[in-house]
Amino acid sequence: MSRKLREGVNIQVNEGKVYSKVVLFLGEQFVRITEDENSQKINTYYDWEKIESVRTYSKGE
Repeated sequence: MSRKLREGVNIQVNEGKVYSKVVLFLGEQFVRITEDENSQKINTYYDWEKIESVRTYSKGE
């Protein structure tokens, strides 16, 4: 299942890099984060068993 991150929302996995404007792919064995940077597609993979925390950031109302 692939989902585009909503406008104005950022996501951080395991206290690592904060991603914005990415597509999340939720597979059975891994999570893939695809970002478009300088006309290149960059894929980062996370093993479900090694994900300890997920944070989302957005502006308050």
